[in-house]
Amino acid sequence: MNQSPPNFPFIDDKEHIYNKLSDNNISSVDLGWAKYTIILASSIVDSLGTELDGVTHFDKQTIEVAAPLNNHTATETLIHEILHCIAATVGLDPSEGEEGMNNENIVTQMARGLMLFKNLNKDLARILLT
Repeated sequence: MNQSPPNFPFIDDKEHIYNKLSDNNISSVDLGWAKYTIILASSIVDSLGTELDGVTHFDKQTIEVAAPLNNHTATETLIHEILHCIAATVGLDPSEGEEGMNNENIVTQMARGLMLFKNLNKDLARILLT
């Protein structure tokens, strides 16, 4: 049986974040105390069978991002996962429940805010973030 190849937008989009990472030999995020390896996955499914755009594995120090994402979603997802790492580093526990504060909502809003800032203030963002 012939199967069509998966749809990976970055293959045809030279400006896609995944290509920029590859072109600049970036494969990890250094948080000072640990380096998280960035892994491009053909798909990511959690234990409940839900398809995810990205996930951080704190125990393995890896960040997985889904290959089929368009550039905008891939960029936001990578920022989102990096913010999870930063939030955990400064004490915002990524776990849920009484023992820790779930940082998912905080990280989602911060990632979107950072994307908005970057898109509306390209020159300032380039100066501040380089």
